Amino acid sequence: MAERIIDWNDHTDTTSAVLRAAREQRGEAAESIAQKAGLSSVHYAKLEQGTPLELAPRVEAIERLCAVLEIQPGDLLPLPWATEDISELPDSGESA
Repeated sequence: MAERIIDWNDHTDTTSAVLRAAREQRGEAAESIAQKAGLSSVHYAKLEQGTPLELAPRVEAIERLCAVLEIQPGDLLPLPWATEDISELPDSGESA
């Protein structure tokens, strides 16, 4: 199966709003969330502010962040396979 890529920077408005809302709902400082998720406070701040990143966060970092904030990865990024049959999605090498 061909690799499917979701570009983090295409979704910064959504991801930053979700991260901020989840953190504020918990009543915690950004630095606290970053520390619990094993991220630097600078990196977490960029995620929450929607700053475009040169490299997208690793899957493991997203999983840790979601666990700390008690949200699902699909809350941060559109996961087409959550609502569609993945076998019907085009491979990254195919034209749509």
